[in-house]
Amino acid sequence: MKKVLNLLTLCLVAFTSNTAYAQFNCSTHHSDQFMKRLDNNVKYLSEHPETKDPTKRYVPIKFHLVANTDGDGRMPEEFVYRQMCRINQDYDTLGLVFYIDGDFNYLDNTSIYEHTGTQFGPMVQNKKPATINVFLVNTVGDAGGYYSPAGDFVAIPKEYFLREDNVPFSHEIGHFLSLAHPHVGWEDEPYTPAQYGECVTIQTVGSSQTGGQIVVELQDGSNCTTAADRICDTPPDYGFMQSTNTCNNTWEGTVKDRNNDLIYTLPNSIMTYNGYACQTYTFTHGQANMMRADYDNRNNLEKDYVPNLVQISSTPVQNFPEAFSTVDTYNSVTFDWDPVDGATSYMLVIGGQSSQKIITTETEYFTNSLEANGSYSWKVYPISEIGSCFATNDILFFTGDNTSAVNELENVSSISVFPNPVSVSKDLHISMDLDQALEINISLVSNTGKVVKTEQYGLVSKGSFTTSLSTDDLSAGIYLVKIASDKGQIVKRVLLSK
Repeated sequence: MKKVLNLLTLCLVAFTSNTAYAQFNCSTHHSDQFMKRLDNNVKYLSEHPETKDPTKRYVPIKFHLVANTDGDGRMPEEFVYRQMCRINQDYDTLGLVFYIDGDFNYLDNTSIYEHTGTQFGPMVQNKKPATINVFLVNTVGDAGGYYSPAGDFVAIPKEYFLREDNVPFSHEIGHFLSLAHPHVGWEDEPYTPAQYGECVTIQTVGSSQTGGQIVVELQDGSNCTTAADRICDTPPDYGFMQSTNTCNNTWEGTVKDRNNDLIYTLPNSIMTYNGYACQTYTFTHGQANMMRADYDNRNNLEKDYVPNLVQISSTPVQNFPEAFSTVDTYNSVTFDWDPVDGATSYMLVIGGQSSQKIITTETEYFTNSLEANGSYSWKVYPISEIGSCFATNDILFFTGDNTSAVNELENVSSISVFPNPVSVSKDLHISMDLDQALEINISLVSNTGKVVKTEQYGLVSKGSFTTSLSTDDLSAGIYLVKIASDKGQIVKRVLLSK
């Protein structure tokens, strides 16, 4: 006997949201092929009870970021990392760990970007083997996503993939791993009292997504392995939640099955439809077992690779440029931030007149492509193959009109600024080799563009030249060392630490 209290204690995963959304509909076709795989997994579970052990299983996902033919409208990469972090948080207790399979695939194809969910050819042609292929598109007809059993890929519109509750993404991954809708067969015409009364007596049901002959599930669990979604701890669902934007089943406690048993449903199931107004969304133990069985049964997934499982747990500290500062030389700017544990690389996003997006393994990035007298922002995403839920704040800064002939100081064959970092109150040393005599001026400039120290050395003879700058009375932070002559200028960044 399946009881509602038992169901509530079996929930493994909670997806939290504070926002109510419009109706989510999935156009996954529960074909004979799909249902047969589901039946095979039921059999596999009965023969392999060890499958129920949530030992870690590593699941690759290849993301295809789709734009129209002109290259417009593509999903920004940073949101993929965030959703990967969320799905891994949500699936953690199920024993499934998802990781990004290599680089993103960038497609400029309007027929994929805007499609109805029936033109599978272009997606199949772009699939990568041994992975879950997820196409992030603009529309798939009027649906919020689908899994193609024939093509074995997932397609999700951007607006649904970006939802904070992450449910559409998790819903379609559930389909890939063989989960059916709990309301399978009722997608077209869900239960209404006018059509069925208080007692639903039909034995089979069907929809455009399933065809006919889906066995109607009973509350007592007597046909749970052969009816509906084939899972015994998801209660009967005759499409109760398909037309509501609340977390309540309107007919709870009034509708009976053909045995005259009252039906208790699970309104916050990830695999059902509703407006997703619930605070949490769940998989049951049975659904988790079914997904593990499907993974174990598949021979078309990479299973030997183990991703780096160190999770990113903090936000990088942004050092330079500082908020509302004006950088001294607009064509010589080094962005600098602190490293964080778990990050294998960083995505730097520069917004403004000369927008850039850079992925680097370093914790700094130099650019000479900003414009003079501009307003810019910058943000850093620490990233890894299992995703990242962290990002820095947008920092606004400005560029002036000073220019630098970076690394264009003629007749200087080498130059060193050391130590770097240098402790406050310690001397900063500058060493260079001059190929001819030059008049040398050296300035120390704060990250706000203020010249805090200047030394004029006059005409310096050919050969080696070394000098020191005192850092007494200076605050810790990022500074620029400007070495100039009438032959050009070199700018070096240096960090003063406490």
